[in-house]
Amino acid sequence: MYRVRAETVFSTSHYLNGYNGKCANLHGHNWRVVVEIEGEKLDKLGMLVDFKDLKSAINEIAEQLDHGVINNHPYFKNNNINPTAENIAYFFIKS
Repeated sequence: MYRVRAETVFSTSHYLNGYNGKCANLHGHNWRVVVEIEGEKLDKLGMLVDFKDLKSAINEIAEQLDHGVINNHPYFKNNNINPTAENIAYFFIKS
């Protein structure tokens, strides 16, 4: 089994709609996203995935959220999705 891991960090703010507590207010976080790819076969170059491409992909997604209000991002706003940690992780998976 082969495994490749890449990570990125970004800073952003959000608030949780309908939440009864402090997180209902606008507040910020420094986020760390870790993506791990697993597989049993390597390509002809001996790679599971090109690390450069993986890192570029997660940085591109993080850039969409960095230093903004996550609630205002079209994915969350247009689909009425609360920006919980779980939904933000799913956003990275879907993207």
